[in-house]
Amino acid sequence: MYFEFGLRGLLTAFFRKKKIFLLIFSFAFLFGGVYLLHRPAMYESKGTFLIRFDQGALPTTGSADSGQAMSFSSDGREAMLQSNVALLESDGLLKAVVRSLGAEKIYPGIGAGTKGPQMADLAAVARLRASGLKVVSDPRSDVISVSVFNRDPVTAQEVAARIMKIFTARQSVIFGTPHTAFLQQQADVMRQKMEQSEQALRDFKQKKGITLLDEEVTQLLAEKKDLSVRAFQDMGDSQAEIAKLLKDRATMEATYRDDSPVIQRIDESLAAARAEAQGQNAGDGAFATRIANVNKRLALLEANRKRYHDLEQRVALDTANYKFYQLHNDEARVNERLNQENITRISVIDRPVVPLKPVNGHKKLLLLAILMTASLLGLGTVLFLELMDDTVVFNEQVFAATGLPVLASFGR
Repeated sequence: MYFEFGLRGLLTAFFRKKKIFLLIFSFAFLFGGVYLLHRPAMYESKGTFLIRFDQGALPTTGSADSGQAMSFSSDGREAMLQSNVALLESDGLLKAVVRSLGAEKIYPGIGAGTKGPQMADLAAVARLRASGLKVVSDPRSDVISVSVFNRDPVTAQEVAARIMKIFTARQSVIFGTPHTAFLQQQADVMRQKMEQSEQALRDFKQKKGITLLDEEVTQLLAEKKDLSVRAFQDMGDSQAEIAKLLKDRATMEATYRDDSPVIQRIDESLAAARAEAQGQNAGDGAFATRIANVNKRLALLEANRKRYHDLEQRVALDTANYKFYQLHNDEARVNERLNQENITRISVIDRPVVPLKPVNGHKKLLLLAILMTASLLGLGTVLFLELMDDTVVFNEQVFAATGLPVLASFGR
């Protein structure tokens, strides 16, 4: 049906179906009011941890690198924070919290619909993880916040405090599985491989007379280019000298005889210049010899390039493996000392306290939201019914339905 989407159409639809609007509005508002009156108060108790990554937070291990701070990349710090968050939300930790306080104390009546205390504990753990616990980490400040929600403020504080206490006790144990003997053995093996590969590279360099292959190749290519340019210039100079001597001899022939000493000296100079030019063309010159030596050295370097790079890659790989195992070995030794000294990487910033006000106590805002929701629901129902109604109210509806103009209209 045709509907006029304007102020006149909306007001007409509202007044035509105001009873339906009032019915829907009243029902929605009454339902929301009953929910608001009977909604249980929810309290939040919150505590925060600081995960320490600085050197002062870690004991020394007695190794050669113990004086250096262990570095963590941004991804490594975030991974460590997420690991602690996963530990706080783990089944084992939450089960320990529920068993220590009791499922009925945390959620009264939860054991009524379960078979046995174990099922009640599992139901309490599931409910705590679903709606009673919120763990948030901030990689920028290395802080983890733990929030517990419960209808009883004292219970919320007790559960939050117990979670933080059990987490502090378990953190060093879970992250402190050392395996130091295995890691130290692997680090020693990798160090031997690294030293062997480095020695093999040094021996190869000494045998072939290579220091830095790529740099030497670049230098030799530049030298060969320079020698080629200079050789070309010398050849041009020789040709110019021969041309000059030929010109001088032609000039002298007009004045001196062929057996004249002057002509003989010019012929000797001309023969020497031609011999030098011929030697340059044949590759017997000084520059040609030096270029040949450069080519020979380049051929030697290119022939050994693959072996040289293979040895370099082996050194890089063995060095990376050694650093990997050495780093994990240092971390394991640190965790071992953490266990021995009964300390952890975490510091408690704020301990949970008993909340004074519920977190869902904004009744005025909720009442306003219920009022707006009831109004929108009533208006939506009225508009839907008006769109489904085929009653003609305006002349425009007749024209839209029939395509014929309205000549007259009569009210009821």
